[in-house]
Amino acid sequence: MSKINKIFVLLIILTLLFGCSDKSEAHTETTVTETVETTTEAETTPLDTLKGLDFDGASFRVKYNKLFEADVYRESFLLNAEEINGEILNDTVFERNTKAEELLNINLEFSPYGSVKDLNKSIMAGANEFEMIQFGSAWDNAVPLISEGALYNILDLPYMQLNKSYFYGDITERFIINDRLYFAFSQYNNAGSLPLYMLFNKNLMEDMAIDLPYDNIFDGKWTWDRFLDTIKDTAADLDGNGKLDENDRFGYLNLEALTNYFVWGFDIDVTERTNDGSYIPNLHNERLVSGIQKIVDFIAYNDDILHTSNFMEGRHYFMEGRVLFSTVGTGAMQPRDVESFDFGVAPLPKYEETQKNYYCPSGLNHFAIPVTIQDTELTGATLEALAYLSEQILKPAYLEIYHENKILRDQKSAEVALLLMDSVCIDITRYYDFANGKITPVYMLLEIKDPSAVASTLASFEESAMVKAEEFFAVFFD
Repeated sequence: MSKINKIFVLLIILTLLFGCSDKSEAHTETTVTETVETTTEAETTPLDTLKGLDFDGASFRVKYNKLFEADVYRESFLLNAEEINGEILNDTVFERNTKAEELLNINLEFSPYGSVKDLNKSIMAGANEFEMIQFGSAWDNAVPLISEGALYNILDLPYMQLNKSYFYGDITERFIINDRLYFAFSQYNNAGSLPLYMLFNKNLMEDMAIDLPYDNIFDGKWTWDRFLDTIKDTAADLDGNGKLDENDRFGYLNLEALTNYFVWGFDIDVTERTNDGSYIPNLHNERLVSGIQKIVDFIAYNDDILHTSNFMEGRHYFMEGRVLFSTVGTGAMQPRDVESFDFGVAPLPKYEETQKNYYCPSGLNHFAIPVTIQDTELTGATLEALAYLSEQILKPAYLEIYHENKILRDQKSAEVALLLMDSVCIDITRYYDFANGKITPVYMLLEIKDPSAVASTLASFEESAMVKAEEFFAVFFD
């Protein structure tokens, strides 16, 4: 890495480690000098409360979804590293795990599980086979484990500071109902996960004399209407065959499942929280109906869009350099492979300019603890150590990877990446899936093709979803 790039990465790392984690309305810069001053004021770290603990070489056994082992997910969901091999991420994971083991005198052990049903069978049989379950949010529904009483109340574990950023404190709080928390989120498995974001082809925009969106992003003016204006009339029949197809130029690449997530950028929720902390569907509010209508109308009637439901096709189209914008998730497009043109990173657009913050949805991976654990101190201390160490050393390593692998091509993209990490939002219905996906927007929008049918379709879902919600959340009050 060149000297300039090393300074660039150092600035990113220092900014990330010690910058403010609160969402803000305006873009601000953090200098290295300011960062160093911040670090000298801190006299203690969360690890200080764990010093002196000694678990005499006890095993802390982690069960993880076997799909984490697939090559496409390894970079985002790497839990363990057997040895140092010179790769940034592998070596940082090895360092994190070794630090936790040495601090607590424990041995981390990892093994895959095949299904939630298998986990439930083991727990309900009373088998003491693991201390932690690391779910994959896109694949696993933990609801059956909650409903059958297989999970331990995380709030009863010692040492864990769940309000801290390394446990996504503001997000985890949303899952506490009647002083019960059956799964939570930590940097341990999410340190390198950027939420859903947009990529744009800088070269193509400059060639077409279209302003890059950075100024609007940092001024809080990157809105849905601004996005539509940016891509308006940008489609062109490049091959001259008289029709627009995959060989031509487009303003936006519609990967169908990911485009549906625009609704979360609008700061809209499909549920509302009741006085007792549980959730009920809220599908009739005007902003939700309007937001979904905007997206459905965009997908159905905009000629500047190239449509595909296949991630690999989408990856190919964007890398060909003939698309201005695309929405991507971590690993969905592998933009690091793009060599032929320069690109930038943007958050999902706001509903309107008066919206306070950007919101970018993330399928955070959640963890849970089986009721069969034997040592609550071991469990709580290990979770605290792994989460904190992940935030401190793994998150910067991911940013270094993003830079070296050309996902973050310039300083402004790096600043947007930091903004994204502070703009994470999640879909309650994806985790508390009490309606079998019926009201989860990413699935719900697949069934709505006509903007005029949005209100009636949502209304048709609400009654049954209300009944299912009441049935599910009753378990928190047994």
